[in-house]
Amino acid sequence: MRDKLGDWGFEDSSNKNHPEEVFIERVVTRIEHTDGVWEWLPKWKKLRQLIEETNFSES
Repeated sequence: MRDKLGDWGFEDSSNKNHPEEVFIERVVTRIEHTDGVWEWLPKWKKLRQLIEETNFSES
């Protein structure tokens, strides 16, 4: 995976971070901070709905 991510441009010019770390920073972290990201895929919408409808205080 590391080689493929590097091929796709997920490289650190300072060579301090591996391509997977660059990928996480550029993609995953930014997705986490994006409003409405749960709307992108139907499965994510369903997951969010299930989470919202779940009472986690029940055992």
